[in-house]
Amino acid sequence: MSPLAQFEQELEALIRELTMRIVVPKMSEFDDVWEVANRVCDRYDVKKRAA
Repeated sequence: MSPLAQFEQELEALIRELTMRIVVPKMSEFDDVWEVANRVCDRYDVKKRAA
């Protein structure tokens, strides 16, 4: 394997690891907020009034 190909693989692995550390925790926070927002909308019939 050429040094450039090896560097590209290591860089790809680094980017993947950073993505997992940054994005994945935020996705779970987003899911929690989305769930609460849906419950609030359901409670106040927001969907029915908007339609």
